[in-house]
Amino acid sequence: MLKRILDRLILIDIKEKNIGRVFYKASCVFILALMICISGDFGITGDEMIQRNHGDLSLKFYTSLGKDTSYKNPPHVLPGWENQKYYGSVFDVVCSIFSNPTNAFETRHLINAISGFIGILFCSFIALELSGVTGGIIALWFLTLTPFFFGHSFNNPKDLPFASFYIVSVYYLILFVKEFPSPTKRTIILLSVSIGICFAIRVGGLLLYPYLALFSFIASFNHIYNRNTTLSRQLKKKKTKNKSDINFKALSVIIKKVLLVCLVSYGVGVILWPYAIENPILNPFRALKFASNSPISVNVLFEGDNTMSNELPWYFLPKSMLMTCPEVIWLGLFLLPFAIKNKTIKLPIFILLFTSLFPLAYILYKHASVHGSWRHVMFVYTPIVAASAVGWDGLIKKMNNSKIKYFIYLLLGVLLLHPALFMIKNHPNEYVYFNFTSGGIKKAYGKYETDYYFNSLKEASNWFKKNVPSNASKKTVIFSTGANYLKEYFKSDTNYQAKYVRYYERYYQDWDYAILTSVYVNSYQITNKIWPFKNTIYKVEADGVPLCVVIKRENKDDFHGFTELNKKNYVEAKEYFKKAIAYDAQNEGAWMGLGEAYMNLNELDNAEKASYQALQLYPEFIPALLSYGMVKSKMNKLQDAINIYSRVIKAKPDYVFAYYQRGVCYLKSNDMDNAINDLYTAGTYEPTLKKECFTILSNIFKQKGDNEKAKQFLEDALK
Repeated sequence: MLKRILDRLILIDIKEKNIGRVFYKASCVFILALMICISGDFGITGDEMIQRNHGDLSLKFYTSLGKDTSYKNPPHVLPGWENQKYYGSVFDVVCSIFSNPTNAFETRHLINAISGFIGILFCSFIALELSGVTGGIIALWFLTLTPFFFGHSFNNPKDLPFASFYIVSVYYLILFVKEFPSPTKRTIILLSVSIGICFAIRVGGLLLYPYLALFSFIASFNHIYNRNTTLSRQLKKKKTKNKSDINFKALSVIIKKVLLVCLVSYGVGVILWPYAIENPILNPFRALKFASNSPISVNVLFEGDNTMSNELPWYFLPKSMLMTCPEVIWLGLFLLPFAIKNKTIKLPIFILLFTSLFPLAYILYKHASVHGSWRHVMFVYTPIVAASAVGWDGLIKKMNNSKIKYFIYLLLGVLLLHPALFMIKNHPNEYVYFNFTSGGIKKAYGKYETDYYFNSLKEASNWFKKNVPSNASKKTVIFSTGANYLKEYFKSDTNYQAKYVRYYERYYQDWDYAILTSVYVNSYQITNKIWPFKNTIYKVEADGVPLCVVIKRENKDDFHGFTELNKKNYVEAKEYFKKAIAYDAQNEGAWMGLGEAYMNLNELDNAEKASYQALQLYPEFIPALLSYGMVKSKMNKLQDAINIYSRVIKAKPDYVFAYYQRGVCYLKSNDMDNAINDLYTAGTYEPTLKKECFTILSNIFKQKGDNEKAKQFLEDALK
């Protein structure tokens, strides 16, 4: 059955020896079977939690014949949910059709895997079309052995399906221009459907329309000035290069075919996207506007700094790609000159390079907010892989000596060995791969993101259920920054309660165990081996690097300390924090709490030392910096306090309370201009500080003799 499908889809006559065809098709069968079999090993990701609900509600839109529009305003709003209408839902609807509440994510991962295989298959089809079976085999294994792409193939419901159908569209676009002047009905239909599906997955699929127009124009132009082609004879009345001799009737036939593809594909995309159905003209472009100016910004670990995604340097994407893709892919691009000596593939190679480099350049130019390494631009990678495979095949064909050819095959195997071994050893966390040149994941750890998709939580949760006995009389509380995923993993275990807590607020909460990835851990603590903290009982690792840990909480003195601190029982709090530190001297929260207890007991020297120690463990710890600043202020070390509050404002510019504290210090230092600026900022943006700040400002202006401003601030303070 699969052989028949492959024979029908591969629209070329493979002229190489049969052994090449057999190996190619056997590889396809093996890769598909492998992906289906291992799809259940992968964890739930954040996108899946949202996309599952989006698919269910979008399906209701269709089953109600458009009456149920709850996909736009869902009853239970999750973070990021309010913008889901701008994303196509065709993939999620398909998943919802075939899944049920008991196996929703297993089904999604299976369908995701098939989608990933489609991308791998059509990437190889392009290489088959341009360079034959050897190129096809190379492309097939290049993309399969790209750990980043392969890993995302199982649980990325947004970027991966779009990348797969993008390369499908590029494949049929190449066939479309190669078959000029008479593209087959099959090519026209499949190009239209693939563009429509791509557009219905993500609005960025609209890019394919200008591509279609541009490459059709280039193909027509090339044929006009090439006297030996069928299209040239159709487009010209005579053998001349005069523009007046162009047969515009023949040219209009081509334009009509291009327009036909545009109209049919747009119709397909609209039908598969509920939001587009409601307004086929305006809504897709509203979604495009949203995608071009996405308000989403998350914390990203890059080059050792925790940076918001909208503030990342321009080279974030290219550097991430260079570090995480096998080097053999990039080498292949430098070999393209060996392949393009064949004039018939010059335009297809240009199409591959343009459809990868142009959108990437545009994203860099727009400085779009991206995160999760380069997962948002996976669609630009598949044409690169196809082009690389053609380059390597061109080099092989250039060699007349069979021994040199075998050496190149051996070289390809050696270059693919590093990613292949990583994938085998670290399954199902393939996507955290860093290539050999970058130093691997061990060198990247603490400087770049690893398991930002929380994939390893599944393995840790499975280990927990097997090895940690439940308590029938009391629920075991599991703290995690990925509690939503844990709730799915433990939904059949009523003796466990998954609880979401921010990582640096864990001391304030009562919990028994923690299942954590390093996603929200500051890079300083990772590189200095402060994370994972004491009593780690299990680690999910990749090449010795911890991706996820299970921690047993054997000491809750830090929690009890903050409980007493909130009750203003400072002596009791102090004793609890001392015991917490005696148990774990690297508990930055306990040191911070001890400093606050000392400060409230007016033991300022001890408070200064404790707060300082907390910052030695985490220099950017905002609550500890604030406590440290308050201690310095009470000790009348005003310039030190000002410098500390300035550190807080630099790290978190919207933290209004720091402006207030710094303003008070400026006031005590008789620096009235800076005091006015900070107190005005604090009073303007924080309603609870408005009365106090504006009253102080009124007094400042009264002392300066500006009674009008003094009166105005006093009136504003009393409003």
